[in-house]
Amino acid sequence: MADNFFSLVRTRDQDALDEWNTQPPVQDYDTGFKGASDHELRNLVQPLIDRATQGKSTSITTGWIAALDDKSEAQAAVVMHYCYPQEDWGDEPIVGRGKVSDGVIWWKWRVPFKAAWTVCNDIDSIGIDAIELYSRLEYQDADGVLQTEMPEKIIQGEIEDPNGQ
Repeated sequence: MADNFFSLVRTRDQDALDEWNTQPPVQDYDTGFKGASDHELRNLVQPLIDRATQGKSTSITTGWIAALDDKSEAQAAVVMHYCYPQEDWGDEPIVGRGKVSDGVIWWKWRVPFKAAWTVCNDIDSIGIDAIELYSRLEYQDADGVLQTEMPEKIIQGEIEDPNGQ
């Protein structure tokens, strides 16, 4: 059973955000995000959260974005974006396929819906080692969807990391 921890953003100008766990079913709606680039999506999130929360405490985090695209339904997957301030990263090489944009390192994975909570929690809890592990190409299927079974077993200590890390 997958945990629902998403807050649905329906339009670019919406005033209020659900705290996490937007409850399905969700009625159909037109969104202004179709065709938006990763850069556009990423630059939208912080101002939207700032406007919606007005500086109040919230369960919504700025470190993650989850996006549905034209493949999401067929693949039962969500596109997860994770960011980390480059200035806080230090001198370590950037792991995986992280890309720097405007002083922020961004990673992106196609994650099965059922594994989204685990991937998010592992990366938030473990950090660089989880980012590196989930970024390995051998844990993606032919369509680029992350296959989380092996990384989860490595993280839980059930099997050894074949890369010895």
